[in-house]
Amino acid sequence: MHIEVGPEHMHCAVLSERGMRGTTYRVYLRIHGSLDSRGMVMDFSRAKRILKDLADALDHRVLLTAGDYSTSDGYITYSGFRIPASEVVVCRDVQEELEKFLDRIDFPDNVVRAEVVVEEIL
Repeated sequence: MHIEVGPEHMHCAVLSERGMRGTTYRVYLRIHGSLDSRGMVMDFSRAKRILKDLADALDHRVLLTAGDYSTSDGYITYSGFRIPASEVVVCRDVQEELEKFLDRIDFPDNVVRAEVVVEEIL
């Protein structure tokens, strides 16, 4: 049995070797497990909060997908762009980055797996 929560939307700037471009992602959370004593895999409102926290982690951030950048004085410099480090998330893959956050979630015992589904809106 599973539940799917979403979508949440993330609006990001992606900085890569091709330059910077704005993009929007749709993010879903799928939770797999057995039904608990209330007949639910997981409380829907809690699952929705988890998804919102996942999306908020990258929403309105600059996603740096290339590895050859420098840092100094609280800024990241890449390909002529100088951006406050607090606004940048270095990641090769958006889905992998969001899945890292799942490891920090204390899911109920009946949940056997949680996954993030990310769709780029073109």
